Amino acid sequence: MGNTQGFEIVADGKDFVNIVKALKNMLNEGTFKLDLEGISLCEMDPTNVSMISLKMLSSGFIEYKISEPVKISLNFENLYNVLKTINTKKELIRIKSLNSDGTGYTKISINGFTLPLLDLSEATEQKEPELKFASSFDANASVLKDAVKKADIIAESLTISVHDNKVNIDAVGDVSNFNQILEVEDLVSENVKSKYSVEYLKKILDFKHNEVKISLSTDYPMKAVYTSIDRFALSYILAPRVEND
Repeated sequence: MGNTQGFEIVADGKDFVNIVKALKNMLNEGTFKLDLEGISLCEMDPTNVSMISLKMLSSGFIEYKISEPVKISLNFENLYNVLKTINTKKELIRIKSLNSDGTGYTKISINGFTLPLLDLSEATEQKEPELKFASSFDANASVLKDAVKKADIIAESLTISVHDNKVNIDAVGDVSNFNQILEVEDLVSENVKSKYSVEYLKKILDFKHNEVKISLSTDYPMKAVYTSIDRFALSYILAPRVEND
């Protein structure tokens, strides 16, 4: 790497744009941590209903050069608007730090665009909580997404339950109900039942990936994890909907 200061990253565009879109769907802004191992992020959404965590391994990038650990804060809508102009079938994404005043990184360059960095130094640093789940399974992401879309037609929330080694999606509307039994893999489970917001599940399942790992317990947060071996892990924690008697 020589005497390179700051950071220079070259990425295959498809995954990177998909990940930034996922961040944009849940967050207005946030902070990436860059170090020799890669890029990470952990943020709560503005309503404190969901947490999103990201780890992108340095080995998953085409080029990854960094002179020292650094934090960069960005508006995700602005970042996504830049990235979606890039033809990821023909172009790589090239990100470079810009230090305009000698005191710190104030901007980054992305494929000819310049984006200002935000000062989020006073924001509370988030850490993913340690949760223990009674049930977990791997689901086809598109099938689960389709079930949530169907539930959205009649209700604002749905129930995910596991009983007798079957995973059920249920939604109850004013005049109609919806039920679907999911075919899943690697089911490890006690009987559980918990209700979640359809709006947030739609955002979580908008990520383009073949498989998602779901973990949950009764009336307990749900965790959804998308993993690409040796490249990235994107995870969500979603608070349950608690009914008032």
